Amino acid sequence: IITSTDKPYYIVYRDNIGIAGAYEKALSYNPKCIVELHFNSYKNSQASGTEVLVCNTKGENFLYEYEIGKRLSSAVANALGTRDRRVKERSKKGERGFYNISQAAGPDAPPSLLLESFFGSSVDDSLKARKNIKVMDFSIFDVFWLFLILSALQPWWQRRQTEAKRIQTIQ
Repeated sequence: IITSTDKPYYIVYRDNIGIAGAYEKALSYNPKCIVELHFNSYKNSQASGTEVLVCNTKGENFLYEYEIGKRLSSAVANALGTRDRRVKERSKKGERGFYNISQAAGPDAPPSLLLESFFGSSVDDSLKARKNIKVMDFSIFDVFWLFLILSALQPWWQRRQTEAKRIQTIQ
């Protein structure tokens, strides 16, 4: 799911085109942000919660993605009634989710996050998701609007971060 300036959102499926193909298609819309919707799974059915993966190899954009990721993870966890596992940073090939979120790379790349909304391997999480799916949808939508607002402010945000680093260097 991506947000863009000319349309509120586009939905891009990776069926038959894979992850790289889906990102290529998504990037062709000139998005303001990209959020992949997933659900987690683990061999231990007690594993549960909501988390967001972000790529920490993006320099200034990483701080922006991290802040949005915190809000997204918290909003979805609250909507579903699951544990907020927060933001997980990915920086290396082979780490779960890195290949996905690193597809939108480069200085002009939009923020890219991977939302693991719940554990499908957890009966409790799955029941919560089924019961609260509409609330989760609205919470994701609310965070998308936050994305749009903050993306308009992103140049300001980056200047602010650069200035903060400069001040720290002086001190």
